[in-house]
Amino acid sequence: MIKINVSQNFKKAKRHRKYRPNLMTMKDVIVNREFSERQAQDREWLLQNTWCDSCKKADLGMEKPTEFALNGKIYLSGFCLICGHEIKSEIIE
Repeated sequence: MIKINVSQNFKKAKRHRKYRPNLMTMKDVIVNREFSERQAQDREWLLQNTWCDSCKKADLGMEKPTEFALNGKIYLSGFCLICGHEIKSEIIE
């Protein structure tokens, strides 16, 4: 058995630290999908019905949409038309 001498301050600081799991693991694979293959009215609806965390408002619109799948769920990512911050939404079909 190996003993390591650790100061009391380090032990105290370590105890109060919250564990943050890594959200992406090696098993998680992002699969790009073609947003342009959706029907025109579906694309229009998805681009208009958004939520921007930065603006704290709904239905501001999205530009540069990217559709992808992660862990069996489909997401749409793009940028808010008002402030330009990134928006991510889960698409439930």
